[in-house]
Order: sequence, then C-alpha cells, then structure tokens
Amino acid sequence: MKKVLLGFIIFCFVHTRAQDYRIYHAYINNAERCFFLQNKADSAFAYYDRAFADFDFVFVQDCFMAAQIACYTGNSKYVSYLKKGFKNGLRPQHLKGSVVFYACIKDSITFSNKFPDYQTLRNNYLKRINAKVLKQFIQH
Repeated sequence: MKKVLLGFIIFCFVHTRAQDYRIYHAYINNAERCFFLQNKADSAFAYYDRAFADFDFVFVQDCFMAAQIACYTGNSKYVSYLKKGFKNGLRPQHLKGSVVFYACIKDSITFSNKFPDYQTLRNNYLKRINAKVLKQFIQH
C-alpha cells in the first residue's frame, strides 16, 4: 500500500510540474480568434501575454504573429514579442518576408538600434539547443 501511495504522490508531483501545452495552444487560438474574428486586439494581446509568460517554450511562429498584430495596430508590444521570438530562434531575415516589419529591418543600423540585445537573445537560444542537430535539420 505504501508503494502505491508513494507512486501516486510521485505521479502527481511530476504531472503538476510538466506544462500542458494544450493550454498554451488554447491561449494562442483564443488570441487569434479575438483579433481576426472579433476585432479585439487588446484581448488578443492579453492571451498572447499569458501564453508567453506561463510557458517556458513558445513557438516562434506565435511570437511572429503576435508581433505582426501588435506592429500593425501600432502597439509597442511588438518589440517584446519579437524579443521573445529572438530568444526562441527567430532571426532578422525571417522578418524580411513581412510587409508589416519592413520599417524595422530596412537596414542593419535601424535593426541594431531597435534591438541592441539581439545577439544576447540569440546566444541564449543557441545555448538551449544542439547546434549540430539544428544544422542538419536546416540542411534538410
């Protein structure tokens, strides 16, 4: 009986420590629903902020989408969303495909002035990953 109880306690501890990414995706889906279907940008930002604050790992495309929405609506939150993206693997060249970000990255000086800590954020990202596997993945 003690072994079963101990096993149950360990299971509960491990389960509560793990992050449930279904919740993360619900936040992101709600953010996009609020912006695209209900025209509620502030509500969308609240959901994005919650997802990015509550979860250790965030998906780069979600940071990119949140930053585009913020920049498009004239909200300065786009800077923090891009920084979160840079910390999770987003690179300046990814921004070039976005009409919304053209002003941010039209030249390297503008980008460097707006994001002076880019290299630090990039280094934090690189410390978390296996660079050899990443290079192989990019080649494929």
